[in-house]
Amino acid sequence: MTPITLNIPDDLADRLRDHQGDLRHILEIGLRRLRIESDPMSAGLEDAINQLADARTPQEVLAVRANPCLTARVAALLEKNESEGLTPAEQVEWDRYEFIEHIIRLAKATAVSQAAR
Repeated sequence: MTPITLNIPDDLADRLRDHQGDLRHILEIGLRRLRIESDPMSAGLEDAINQLADARTPQEVLAVRANPCLTARVAALLEKNESEGLTPAEQVEWDRYEFIEHIIRLAKATAVSQAAR
């Protein structure tokens, strides 16, 4: 491991003092959040996940849709995959979309089942 020295405001240092054993985890979460906020595609995925998390009824779950930016990116990846193939980085991105889509489909299937009751 590489030691790092940071200068942080006193109020933040006070809040972190009780979480010294969790600092690595806190930094990981913060970096992940920063990446999501700076990547519109990740933000699109987060938006769909948040819609799902906020849904209170089966009908709200069924209404979850990807934002237009994310839909366009997925369409572009599909087209590129069919025409020339994806780069390794694009394949990782595609796999991420595929995984989230699978989870959303599972949630929607459960919502259909609940709505039929």
